[in-house]
Amino acid sequence: MSETAANADAAMAGDGHRRWARVCHWIIAFSIITLFVSGVFIFAMHPRP
Repeated sequence: MSETAANADAAMAGDGHRRWARVCHWIIAFSIITLFVSGVFIFAMHPRP
């Protein structure tokens, strides 16, 4: 088995992405959700005529 095939098999085994990629993904996801929620609060507090 070639090295490339072994790497492909390891990726298919569920190893997934590196830990830093998963951490960065969740930090960004949390930031986007927080930005959205704060925007909704700002919109709700805006005085209406």
